[in-house]
Amino acid sequence: MASQEAAQPAKRASRHQEQVVAEFRANAGKVGGYYSGTSLLLLSTTGARTGRRRATPLAYLADSGWYVIAAANAGARTNPDWYRD
Repeated sequence: MASQEAAQPAKRASRHQEQVVAEFRANAGKVGGYYSGTSLLLLSTTGARTGRRRATPLAYLADSGWYVIAAANAGARTNPDWYRD
């Protein structure tokens, strides 16, 4: 039971991420709601174990033509999955 409860936030986050990606793609990189006005990019990765392609929306800062991102994983103690990919 505890493992199912732990998986629920991950499922909600995954669904939310999918919605943000869909909105980003449908609106030429613009996203509303909580992310309105935030500079976002889609990081495309291939899963190291699964080989599945994924798109992850990330906030970024621009610095002299470079995009600066942080692998913060919403404050978790572990790195986000894309960090290893």
